[in-house]
Amino acid sequence: MIGLVFRNQGRRLISLGLMAMLGLLLFRPLLAARPEKPKPSIPVQTIDQDKLTPINFGAEFCSGCHSPATKLKSDLCRLVEFSIWDEKDKHKKAFELLTADRAKRMGELLGVADVSKDNRCVACHGIVAKEGVADQQFTQQEGVSCVACHGAFKEWVTDHPVTSLPKWRKLTRDQKQTDYGMVDLWDPVVRTQKCASCHIGDVKEGKYLTHEMYASGHPPLPGVEVATFSDQEPRHWRYLREKSAKIQKYLQFDKNELERTKLVVIGGVAELRQSAALLADGAALSAKNSDGIDLTHFDCYACHHDLKVPGWRQARGYKSNNPGRPQPRPWPIVLAKLAIWQSGDKTSDLDVMLEPLRAAFDERPFGDPKTVASKAAHLVKRLDSVIATLKDSKFDQTAANHLLKGICEI
Repeated sequence: MIGLVFRNQGRRLISLGLMAMLGLLLFRPLLAARPEKPKPSIPVQTIDQDKLTPINFGAEFCSGCHSPATKLKSDLCRLVEFSIWDEKDKHKKAFELLTADRAKRMGELLGVADVSKDNRCVACHGIVAKEGVADQQFTQQEGVSCVACHGAFKEWVTDHPVTSLPKWRKLTRDQKQTDYGMVDLWDPVVRTQKCASCHIGDVKEGKYLTHEMYASGHPPLPGVEVATFSDQEPRHWRYLREKSAKIQKYLQFDKNELERTKLVVIGGVAELRQSAALLADGAALSAKNSDGIDLTHFDCYACHHDLKVPGWRQARGYKSNNPGRPQPRPWPIVLAKLAIWQSGDKTSDLDVMLEPLRAAFDERPFGDPKTVASKAAHLVKRLDSVIATLKDSKFDQTAANHLLKGICEI
């Protein structure tokens, strides 16, 4: 939910996130979650890529098992995943958009002959095929397919089927991710980071929507609230609490754990963390290239507004001490505030944490890239600390009451 969004989208998604939170808290059992072994919060993808074998595999390859037509049975997953993705999931249509009229016009304005072959676009709209890597029924026309989220490594793909099930089930989730390359999407931070890398952006992964791309016609990215987005994908998996008692025991899952509530709360601060990281990396890139900070990081309505007085921009007020200084693009922060509330960290206040970043934008017109990058990176570290605390906190009846109180007070 805490994406870089326009003001009206932010309001809409704050309401969406709060409704999700209330629904999950009010209509699910509110008992303590099981204690977990402390894990590093960020970076969350601890895959040892140097020891793994990258592979380009397509969704058709997965359909061999994960389709009802195979008539296979499993107590771990539904084996209908491919069919749901193939028939209902909009991720499948992502690559098609790169061949549509809007994309062609954007290519003309950007000076790109074919955006469907430009990795800046394919990185989010499909799979960037690795050169010199073996293919398994891979085609880019499938869009955002299985490999995009679950990991593009041969080890887990070949070792997780029924033929090697006994060996696979002896592995922990950490082992499956680190040693085999299967992304642990049950971890709320891992899932949020994976979704947000496209739906918010990630400079390091080449997923960076610039102001030039927006100006050429790319629609604004809506905010992200991962729990709701997951359900609306639509979901092709079961939550752990929806699996059989046998599988819950195997996965060491307490059936009373507030799994989805935990995703809402931790996801809220992880999404803000991703937004701050995008700004930090984007500003650092601008500093390296001796450019100004890309305009995508500023409040769009600082420039795009009606020139009249009185107007809504005057009514909303300004946080800047220097009128006329463009401020950072606003981030919806309600769920992040709720997460800090839940963490119990009395030394953390989100408005206080954000103030040095706001001051950096206020220091000079359009901010100094090095200063903004430094302050945004510091904010990332502060949010990492909150995430680490939340991952080891309990989500029991007391916590649920605390969260509801927090929503009302915020």
